[in-house]
Amino acid sequence: MSLRARSTSIAAFAAVGTLVLTGCSVTAPEALEEERLGCLVSAPAGFDDHSAGALTLEETELARAAGVFSGTSSQRVSSGSATSAALDRMNKHDCALTTAIGPGGADELADFAADHPDDLFLGVSSGTDDLPKNVLSMDFDLVPPAFIAGYTAATASETGKVGVVVSHGFPQSDRILTAFDAGVDLYNKEKDEDQPKAQSYRPSSGGAASAKGSPRSIDDTRGAGQEYFERSFDADVDVLVPFGSAAAMGVVTAADEKRMKLNTVTEVPEDEKTPRPK
Repeated sequence: MSLRARSTSIAAFAAVGTLVLTGCSVTAPEALEEERLGCLVSAPAGFDDHSAGALTLEETELARAAGVFSGTSSQRVSSGSATSAALDRMNKHDCALTTAIGPGGADELADFAADHPDDLFLGVSSGTDDLPKNVLSMDFDLVPPAFIAGYTAATASETGKVGVVVSHGFPQSDRILTAFDAGVDLYNKEKDEDQPKAQSYRPSSGGAASAKGSPRSIDDTRGAGQEYFERSFDADVDVLVPFGSAAAMGVVTAADEKRMKLNTVTEVPEDEKTPRPK
């Protein structure tokens, strides 16, 4: 495929919009006499996702600086068994609060918390309400942002083709897709008559498209996100909005790499340069 000189826009709603875990200022905290750790497990995006993982880690570090925790411990995992192992390791370190981020480890968090009723846990963007009483839960309604994203994507698109993708197991996935399409439809109703209509991209089956459920649903892995981006780009989609964890990061990474290629200026060989007029 030849690289086309067009811009590629990415709006990533990876699990949350805004996350605030601390809301008051604390001055000059006294040193803690005993170790009190704030522990975090992210499944599977990690803590560089510009979303729930990064925000939760940042707020936990702020809590540490304010004297709430004596230190922090964080681990990125990629499977259910790894989540269980990380929760067990952190429990042995007597973590004051253990946080599991993302829907990938929700089942493991529920099982582990049920086996440790005297400990306190926090689930961020778990995508489920079926959690034990000792698990605090923070989830977010992404349907309204998805509608806004659809309208904004249609407004920003230069090719007239926009896309949205969700990862398997992502909460509200069907409603998110419907809301995104509704935003695109509203743009088409309100646009000037001389402007072309925007179209929501739907890939054919196979490749990054899901063999189960919606063709706009993919595995929550970076590889699946990168593949979906490439297919969308080849179909002239110039605005793609991913909802997920690792899959969303895959889309963003692929978009950044493509943008760098498109912006790279190729040096013209000396013998091919046009001679300057004398």
